Amino acid sequence: MTWPEEVQLHVAIYNQGVMFKHWAVFIDGPLPVVVDAPGTYGQLRQETRLEDPRESNKFEELIPVCKVRVDDIPRVCSYARRLPRNTSPAWNCQTFVVDLLVKCQEEAILRLEGVDDQRRERFEGRVLRSELATDEATEAEWQERGTKRTLR
Repeated sequence: MTWPEEVQLHVAIYNQGVMFKHWAVFIDGPLPVVVDAPGTYGQLRQETRLEDPRESNKFEELIPVCKVRVDDIPRVCSYARRLPRNTSPAWNCQTFVVDLLVKCQEEAILRLEGVDDQRRERFEGRVLRSELATDEATEAEWQERGTKRTLR
């Protein structure tokens, strides 16, 4: 079997029956990979699983973000494991996903060329809505770290 050179990276949205939706990174590759930060606020842990979120009864939607090279999938997983853990109650799975995508963009893993503006605006709009739901302390932490929360 020949594997494709590039595969689609999505943000997977799950409805867990609570106010906020759960976010994870989903790489729809030869082996489907979910990278997320499940757990309770302030006690999230990073997990990488070989599974397709569409098979979950809590699955709600996929937001296509961009293409990634199959060879870069292990790097995405490695960056996720090395992201700093934030114990703030406002740091959640959504900020984990944004942190991971920003790191992958900085490392030139994300292939954003060819991503249409509407798709990028849809994702960034969700990021903005999640930011508005966090407290001011979290925003101060982002500014202190100098992290940008948008994909360019």
